[in-house]
Amino acid sequence: MENLLIEIEILSRPCSSYRGGSKWLVNREAIPPPQHPITSDKTNVKIYRKSCNLLDYYPISGLVKRLEIKRNPSLFNCILRLWKLINPLSLKAISKEIHELVLETLYKMHPQSLKIPDLAYKNLKFDSEIDFSKKLGLTFAEFYDAIFESCDSLAKSILVNEYCRIIQHCISITIDSPAFVSMNLYNKRHLKESQRLSFYPWMQKMIRSLTPVRTSELQLPEILKKILHPNENIIKTQKLLQRNTNNETSSLERFSKLIGVKKKLKSPIRAVTPRLVNAREIEGRLNSRFKGLKTPSLSPIKLLY
Repeated sequence: MENLLIEIEILSRPCSSYRGGSKWLVNREAIPPPQHPITSDKTNVKIYRKSCNLLDYYPISGLVKRLEIKRNPSLFNCILRLWKLINPLSLKAISKEIHELVLETLYKMHPQSLKIPDLAYKNLKFDSEIDFSKKLGLTFAEFYDAIFESCDSLAKSILVNEYCRIIQHCISITIDSPAFVSMNLYNKRHLKESQRLSFYPWMQKMIRSLTPVRTSELQLPEILKKILHPNENIIKTQKLLQRNTNNETSSLERFSKLIGVKKKLKSPIRAVTPRLVNAREIEGRLNSRFKGLKTPSLSPIKLLY
């Protein structure tokens, strides 16, 4: 309930029509100034707009859903990426000039700005004065509130993807902006400002949940990312080559073992196997031994019938 009260206080700020969460309204009526600007019943929260003497009715269920969208991790990462783009040194706060550049990009997307281009410039100056309110710089928590209020008015639905697309489109336009290129993003004069809350407690929990690999990858250049984190295809080829070399070495070891076994088997076979003797050589030796001896003639045996 305490978190919802903070969001109601932010929603009740006297900003322009480019903020205020008009799509969450269920009723609006003209009344004289009430005693309390913010009241509530069991179903609705009533916020009195002094600039136009109107009482806005916001359903509590709708404000709870709005708070869930605001604290969605995907949207938080998109706005954090935008913050790191305009604050590369991770300073405590950003200047009013840089903040107005981002607001100008978002306000020019508004349908009313297409009809009246000067309206975007007037509203961003008006809202920027409320955002800073005698402050030298804007912390991330304050910047997040302002960007979400602007993005909430631009999104036609309550889908988180649409909110993220608006922020991503804002990032691409800001990068290509000549005014952004010419700005001094490394000004440290905001560090002399009094201590204020830089991150809400729920933001700190979400930042802690981010893995160190992701946070380090956001700060490293693309060349170092490729060196420290090679492509998956390269890793696969390295593993495949290593596997092939292991197979080759194992096959060579098996082949050498087989050769050793064959050598061991050949030696006893040669010792046991009798040597073949030439028949002519044996006949010559016998003839020389029995030379000069008379051998009885063998007459053929007569067959008696």
